[in-house]
Amino acid sequence: LSDLNWAADDMPDISPDGTRVVFSSTRDIGDQIYVMNADGSGQRRLTAGSDVNWHPQWSPDGARILFYRLGSGLYIMDADGQHERWLADSRAGGDWSPDGARIVYRDPAHRDLMTISPNGADMTPVGIRGLDPWLSSPAWSPDGLSIAFTQKRDPGSEVFTVNADGTRVRNRTQMGRWAREPAWTSDGARIVFSAQADGGTSLFTMLADGGDIQRLTHAAGHDSYVSWHGGSDLTRAVAARGKWPVSWGWLRSAGVSVGTR
Repeated sequence: LSDLNWAADDMPDISPDGTRVVFSSTRDIGDQIYVMNADGSGQRRLTAGSDVNWHPQWSPDGARILFYRLGSGLYIMDADGQHERWLADSRAGGDWSPDGARIVYRDPAHRDLMTISPNGADMTPVGIRGLDPWLSSPAWSPDGLSIAFTQKRDPGSEVFTVNADGTRVRNRTQMGRWAREPAWTSDGARIVFSAQADGGTSLFTMLADGGDIQRLTHAAGHDSYVSWHGGSDLTRAVAARGKWPVSWGWLRSAGVSVGTR
């Protein structure tokens, strides 16, 4: 989809209607947010300046984009890049609730995940207790009942889930290595994540309860930051691969086989 091999194109997210992909790229000054059509055409820069902008996420209605600006926090802008505004202090990206009414993220002042309304009001802790404060990559389940996230665990990190009310925190990967960046299939049946494998980073998938872990990719390099579109039986996904250009693939039968085009 993106063929500027000298640039790092990363952290893609597919729009809810499947027609567009938003991503971060180093092809200009800093890391900027770009959008393109799902076939790779119409690539256009949305953010200005020289800041580092990461982790863009479409709102459920496709009208707005949430993103993280290094050293500043979370921002929201319209899908065309207009009306950019600061939302909250954060050390990483966030994610929208399925109804678009809340955003989950990690506030550096709290040892917890936080939720906030898109207008910046009503900041509320999820209520996670007893974990290391290094929490990141929160991802809301499609039914709004659970949140997956990454938690640092020596010697690496693991993917956890927690109920949206802060109850039932569970380590779902228990792989003893760097497992991170969870994303839900659109039907909520499975979670895809990246983890260390064979000297690089590959994509894995598992049931929402942590069972049936399957490895999806075996290419050398780094496959990471997956965004799913569709159900878990026949799913399109976009991910950063290899030298960080974006690749588009079909993941069939929840990842039993993978192909690229």
